[in-house]
Amino acid sequence: MRLRQAATQIAELDRRLRPAERRIGQHDEHLAGIVRKLRELTASPPSPAKPVRRIGFIKSEEDV
Repeated sequence: MRLRQAATQIAELDRRLRPAERRIGQHDEHLAGIVRKLRELTASPPSPAKPVRRIGFIKSEEDV
């Protein structure tokens, strides 16, 4: 009798854990994708800096 109850409980537990395992698997895939993208961003060379354009009047060397 106890063996039958244990088998029923194990089957019930298995039935409840399957959806949770699927969700965890999906989260793992999403997290792996995020980590992959972050590594791509950190591994790429920095973009060349644009020269800073100063605001206002610029004197040429001749005016000095």
